[in-house]
Amino acid sequence: NTRAFIRKKSTGHTQSDLNLLVRRACEIALIGVETNGVDVNIDLEGGALPVIVDELQIQQVVINLVRNAIEAMKYAPVKKLGVRTRKRRSGEVE
Repeated sequence: NTRAFIRKKSTGHTQSDLNLLVRRACEIALIGVETNGVDVNIDLEGGALPVIVDELQIQQVVINLVRNAIEAMKYAPVKKLGVRTRKRRSGEVE
């Protein structure tokens, strides 16, 4: 249930896999949402991407970005949404 997920309290920063967080958030964002023909492409870096984050905050941001992007493309002639994760040479992730 999306509402139950959103209502959970923040648990602070923990070590997590960014790919797993992003995948779950995208799945939640697409539940019950009319995609209006938007082609959603989720491209995650191979392997785990360990990060220390507040999981709830990261997932809420991704959910909001995905839903807002789909809504913004409602009348667009080209409807493509890409969500991806990458590890930089410096060790940072994006």
